[in-house]
Amino acid sequence: MKLMLPHLVDKIPHPFLIACEGYGDAVFFCALLEHMKIANCNVGCPSRAGGHGTGVEAISKYLQAVQSSIQLGKATLRGILVVPDADRNATTRFTEMSGYLTGAGFAAPSKAFSMEGNPLKSGVFIMPGDGKTGTLEHLLWEAAITKNPKLKKCVDKFCRCTGGHINSASSNAKAKMQVSAIVAAHCQGNPWASPAMIWHEKDNPIPIDSPCFKDIADFLVAFTTP
Repeated sequence: MKLMLPHLVDKIPHPFLIACEGYGDAVFFCALLEHMKIANCNVGCPSRAGGHGTGVEAISKYLQAVQSSIQLGKATLRGILVVPDADRNATTRFTEMSGYLTGAGFAAPSKAFSMEGNPLKSGVFIMPGDGKTGTLEHLLWEAAITKNPKLKKCVDKFCRCTGGHINSASSNAKAKMQVSAIVAAHCQGNPWASPAMIWHEKDNPIPIDSPCFKDIADFLVAFTTP
């Protein structure tokens, strides 16, 4: 968590910054950076406490706050990476993020999953990855069942036994249920743990070293290389 910025954007100590959609995403990136021993990158997200609001639309105000820190001499950034969820349409999401970047005075990359610009490079990485729609939870679920394929059958059965209402909901809602179910079943000390808490739990069923995170990990190495 030492890479996480405070809610109120002020001083940004490291030269690279990842701006996430929400706190759970930001904590995931902190955990992944720390696992990879990348120490020159901060992570942050909009929040009500910081005065930006919450949700993907609040990234716009968050980026404006980052730009203000730069203008006040409290940050010397060499790269900024925006990470939203794709939800149902990754193309629309990229267009929105590009507008948020330029609206805050940053250059926007010409396409998602690329880094462009000099001396300050910018990028947009859309979760859960290139060619996909959905959210962080889709990726976390993929990592969990890659490690333990039996979990899928168990959670599917649990869903049916409890009424199966989530099967008629959106893919995003189902992914969140699947992750919540396996966390509740595994994390003895905190079965109520959210994606913002699981990385501190010894029984976390989602391995931070999962090969499912390779695309993100490779992108982070390239992004944080001066």
